[in-house]
Amino acid sequence: MFVVAAFSFLMLYQTNYIAEEFIARSLPLAILTGLIGIAAAIVYRSSEK
Repeated sequence: MFVVAAFSFLMLYQTNYIAEEFIARSLPLAILTGLIGIAAAIVYRSSEK
């Protein structure tokens, strides 16, 4: 899921993406990417113990 979010984020920037014009699209994507990153860190840390 994190890879999909990161890939979508890169595709938006390659198409001359302007955050101010598309804030409705960028905000949920940024929140999703952040939450997935936090979840991945928690899972990784839990698996080390």
